[in-house]
Amino acid sequence: MNKESYNPIWPETLIFLGAGATASIGMPTTGKIAELLYKLSSSDGNLASRVESVFKDKTFQKEIGDFFEQLNDIENNNQTGKYSKNLRNNYSWATLKSLISICPGESEKDFKLLDLFNIIDLHLNNGQGFHTPNAEGEKVFIDLNSLRKARNTLKLLINLIFAYKYQLALKNNRNTIDKYAQFADILAEMMLDEGEYFSSQNYSLDKRKFGCIINVVKKKM
Repeated sequence: MNKESYNPIWPETLIFLGAGATASIGMPTTGKIAELLYKLSSSDGNLASRVESVFKDKTFQKEIGDFFEQLNDIENNNQTGKYSKNLRNNYSWATLKSLISICPGESEKDFKLLDLFNIIDLHLNNGQGFHTPNAEGEKVFIDLNSLRKARNTLKLLINLIFAYKYQLALKNNRNTIDKYAQFADILAEMMLDEGEYFSSQNYSLDKRKFGCIINVVKKKM
């Protein structure tokens, strides 16, 4: 993979909720996600015990534990199944652990997710790999393809943590989630109003021309 081939795909539309907005249903902050990733990647105890310390609800522990075992083993075997090949070609837990280990900070409280993304993206954007110690202390070269796979793994694990927390929220905070659903309904109605206004102004549907929802609503009042 070369520098020119690194073209991440970003969503067309993004609704950004600050960490405090979802704290009441148990969604982790950026700092908490960093703490959980650091625990998972550390060398303390075995992998199973680290998974259990992060994903404490026993309902999901076995499936998540099995998944981490696959991530951990995939680079050390030659399985040719479609699922194994996809994991091996697109993800690298070993590389991600090495990258976490060289980030500033010497504990889960000091580790910053931003530092990890900066290390990965800086080298990907510059089209350069680099040497770093692995878990055994041996110096290894992390090439661009390994960096790409490490970034994929990082995104995968962040999504896994959010999915796990969401399942816990459905289980333990259903009433609070209903309030967020009501907010989404209101936002959807405002977006429909916005769409009608854009249509009346002959904005082309394939152009990303945005107006202020508040102004649209005010004009209708």
